Amino acid sequence: MWSAFFFTTFDEQSSLERYMFYELIKEAGDAWWVQPDCPCQPFLQYTLERGKLRDAQIEAICHYLYLKVAHESKPLYQTFTEHFRSQTL
Repeated sequence: MWSAFFFTTFDEQSSLERYMFYELIKEAGDAWWVQPDCPCQPFLQYTLERGKLRDAQIEAICHYLYLKVAHESKPLYQTFTEHFRSQTL
């Protein structure tokens, strides 16, 4: 994988990096949402029961709430800096 990473063009590399960040956020956010003490569970349950939003909108809201609530509204650069130091998002 690394050899393919080093021999890609700038556009391909930036696309690969965005994908990796998305996967990091998605995996950590999914783990946070299933915890029984997640403070946003009632909101998600209400949103799903209403059925007024598309799946992509719900996913975007879930990612946003995870980043804001679980990481105490820290700027995104600070969240990722702390993640790469501790290797947990």
